Amino acid sequence: MISAALDDRPLLWSWTEPVEWLWILGWALVGARLGWTLKPPRWTIINLLVANSALVAIAYLLFLQGGWIVVVPPVLAMMGATVVNKAYILWENLNDSFRSLEEYSRTLEQRVEVRTLELSQKNSQLYQEIQERQRAEAALRQSELQLRNQNTVLMSLSRNKALYRGDLTIALREITQAAAYTLGIDRASIWLYDELKTKLCCHDLFEPSDDYHSRGMILTVADHPAYFQALAENWVICINDAQADQKTREFYHSYLAPLGITSLINISIQLGGQNMGILCLEQMGEPRQWTIEEQNFAGSLADLTSLAIEAQARLRAEKALQEAEEKYRSIFENAVEGIFQTTFDGHYLSANPALARIYGYDSPLDLFSRLHNIAQQLYVDPQRRAEFIRLIQIQGEVSVFESQVYRKDGSVIWISENARAVRDERGGLLYYEGIVQDITARKQAEIALRIEQEKSERLLLNILPGAIAERLKQSEDLIEHPAHSRALIADSFESVTVLFADIVNFTTLSANISPANLVGLLNRIFLMFDDLCEKHGLEKIKTIGDAYMVVGGLPQPRPDHAAAIAEMALDMQAEMKQFKTYEGQPIAVRVGINTGAVVAGVIGKKKFIYDLWGDAVNMASRMESHGIAGGIQVTESTYQLLKDQYRFEERGSIQVKGRGEMQTYFLLDRR
Repeated sequence: MISAALDDRPLLWSWTEPVEWLWILGWALVGARLGWTLKPPRWTIINLLVANSALVAIAYLLFLQGGWIVVVPPVLAMMGATVVNKAYILWENLNDSFRSLEEYSRTLEQRVEVRTLELSQKNSQLYQEIQERQRAEAALRQSELQLRNQNTVLMSLSRNKALYRGDLTIALREITQAAAYTLGIDRASIWLYDELKTKLCCHDLFEPSDDYHSRGMILTVADHPAYFQALAENWVICINDAQADQKTREFYHSYLAPLGITSLINISIQLGGQNMGILCLEQMGEPRQWTIEEQNFAGSLADLTSLAIEAQARLRAEKALQEAEEKYRSIFENAVEGIFQTTFDGHYLSANPALARIYGYDSPLDLFSRLHNIAQQLYVDPQRRAEFIRLIQIQGEVSVFESQVYRKDGSVIWISENARAVRDERGGLLYYEGIVQDITARKQAEIALRIEQEKSERLLLNILPGAIAERLKQSEDLIEHPAHSRALIADSFESVTVLFADIVNFTTLSANISPANLVGLLNRIFLMFDDLCEKHGLEKIKTIGDAYMVVGGLPQPRPDHAAAIAEMALDMQAEMKQFKTYEGQPIAVRVGINTGAVVAGVIGKKKFIYDLWGDAVNMASRMESHGIAGGIQVTESTYQLLKDQYRFEERGSIQVKGRGEMQTYFLLDRR
């Protein structure tokens, strides 16, 4: 710019001096405003420097073209604005730093206050913890003292002979006193259930204030169902406030309130998995908070109570066992039956004198020394011992096991054994035990009776058909008290075939031989007929003199009754053709057969006989009496049933007594 002025270059832009100062002032204000608006100092300074540089560059370019402008005022203004801005920025930074310092000071004071408060709280908490620890240590020392005291009491009780000698009354007194004095309670009692668990009976109540024991109070499930239910469901019932607890509500007004009981513990007394009763600890006056240690101590007392109850039960059992053993020994030694214990492999463990006598030995010791293998030495059939063991393994016992055994002298007797297996708790076999009876006399009587019964049975079956005999034996009431209008046995049969056989000229024959020979002759003939009757499955009804009567189709109906009778008639005819008397004379028979309906039964009270009634029977008899020697005459009804199987000869019409003319036929042979 100086060079332009010296070179007389033309001034391109110019103002008067006052205006220039205004110009400078304006730019200064612009710079100040920019400094106020553009607070970030770094970018503001950069912008101002760039603007000033641009003005200088423009002035220099104009100078090169031969002119010049006055750029000092704006440059100075911009420089001033820069300085002002920088100063303002420094001022703002100082203010910001001061405010930050004040804020930090306030924050520091707040932190100090908070830290001071925290320290105060921690000091207070630490003090409380110290106090609590001191109280806990004191409580722990007190608890340890109580535990030592309780353990001492429990050890003393556990060594007390009253708990083990079975005197339950004294044992319960010791336990209730120990509970009351050790825990410092007002009442301690022991209650036991009855057999049905419907009642709780107080067996001992101790009140230390009066040093007094009592008993006899009763609580029933009918009056206190909820309480009994709670006892059944809970091993421990710990109640700090009895008035407010639901489990004691039922007897609060009747039992707890009158006595002033406010807190209680009930501990179940367990024995063999069964609830035998309760140990009851009661506090009067102010409610009491029961500790775990006190509950555990009460539980230990309940366990000692169960030991005392068990000792009493054991004492009673031992006494009963001793009495039973004495009684058993007396029975064992004096019993009529033999009593034994044997091992699985056949050795005797014990035997009473009666067993030795039954087997013929001098004493049980003599029996033990000689019998070492029961199966081989005692039983006649060694397999009976194996069967004895098999039955016990299946059934657990045997009853009325009858066998033949050898006595010491080698004779054989019958015995009956009742025995069972004795096992240990794991089910293993220990031994067999049982009793033996000598049943030889009974067996001999049974054999004799059976022989007589068989004889009677055969005799009865010779008189009556088997089915009828069975029915008759089942009708003993009718036999003993027969009704006059009622038969013992009576049955109707729609279709049977009846046969009558008669010896021809029997009257003449009987006059020519002795009675003994006559009876012998009839016996030979009728025995032959009996065999044929049995062969063809027919039923012999009776013999009347020389007449023989047989029927087919009863008492068991059969469809071929007519054919069976025809077969027997033909066999009778064939046998009689070969039959001779003692003198060698031939004998002929007449046979008559008829088919029809009959009634069969047993009547009367003595000398029973199974007989037939009906027109069919009469007609068969007529066929025999109107027949010819050696012939078999049948009626029309029988002919119609047999004509296709057998050969017949028509006889024609004959006069039959009581029936008039009838068409009959002779049976000749099989087709």
